[in-house]
Amino acid sequence: MTTRSLAFMDESGILGGSTQRFFSLGLMKMQMTGPFSDAAHRILDRAVSCIPGAGPGFEFKFNAVTSSSLPFHLELIDAFFGQPEYFFCAFVMDKKRVDVNWQAYSGSVWDAYLSYAKMVVKHNIDSDEEICVVADYLGKPKKSSKFFEAELAACVGATGPNPGRVFNACMLDSRSSLVIQAVDVILGGVRHSFLANREPGVPRDAEKDAISIRIREHVAQKTLSVGFTNQKPHYFSVWEFSP
Repeated sequence: MTTRSLAFMDESGILGGSTQRFFSLGLMKMQMTGPFSDAAHRILDRAVSCIPGAGPGFEFKFNAVTSSSLPFHLELIDAFFGQPEYFFCAFVMDKKRVDVNWQAYSGSVWDAYLSYAKMVVKHNIDSDEEICVVADYLGKPKKSSKFFEAELAACVGATGPNPGRVFNACMLDSRSSLVIQAVDVILGGVRHSFLANREPGVPRDAEKDAISIRIREHVAQKTLSVGFTNQKPHYFSVWEFSP
């Protein structure tokens, strides 16, 4: 029987250039958004009421977490792990690895982003599953003829008698989706763990450390900076890219 799911996607870090060592993509998959959306909106309402200076435009963002907003970011993480249906995959690329050279295979940063986004989606489609990808908006270069939506909508899952497929895709501004904001927070926590592990001399915010620790506690792992897959009670995978 075919199942239909929504797959929410966000990126963290910069793929091009050398200013940031890690680039990552996160994918959160679910068949029903209602329970998590309801919990997330209740947390948002309290955050807007309690955080000094927060207004209707407040977002949950890993890079913007403060001491005042941290408790609500942690609640959002807890709400995700409180929903047993949900599924998360964090794809992390360490651009300092000698075997990582995306420039050799892609003509531009945009082409590389599309390639890695498709790879993450293809690896996370179950047999006989149809998914719609909803991603945080990332502007297409004017010179490119490739649209994210069309490229992702052509994805097919693993080979077999009933391979899954993407039946549609769209991009949204993260301000319009609390689920995309949750992807940002969880993915940021995983990527931050890689930074802490491989560049321990780089100054880090205690609030960001706390987010990584909360995720680590939920997945019962000593670190998030190595590849692993938990099948139960939640599917949670950290996939370090290795060509």
